[in-house]
Amino acid sequence: MSPGRFRSLRTLQLAYGLAFFLLVAITGAAGAAGTVLGARWTEEARRIDSLRQSAAALRGDLHRQTKEIFDRHFLDDPDAPAQYRAWGEAIEGHVAALSRLARGDGERAATHTAPVVWGGE
Repeated sequence: MSPGRFRSLRTLQLAYGLAFFLLVAITGAAGAAGTVLGARWTEEARRIDSLRQSAAALRGDLHRQTKEIFDRHFLDDPDAPAQYRAWGEAIEGHVAALSRLARGDGERAATHTAPVVWGGE
């Protein structure tokens, strides 16, 4: 803005006031957009963490269930079949949790094929 363009201080003051208001409005809009995006990212991060925790619990219970097979066949543990079934129920719960948390075709396909892989259905 050249000094010759504004004929009076009042016009210059009005131009600077409008520019300041525009700057505040743009900053406010950017802040609001950042807040909304941050909330979405936080929600997705929590969902992914829940998926990770469920998958880790599923893996641990599969290991324990496999241990019961070993106990039954090699150690003749009479409680192994009951414990095997109990771990199977826990595994089904983890698969159900993963199915609830799944978003998108790839995640849903992975959770629907999990029972087939471990022999649940």
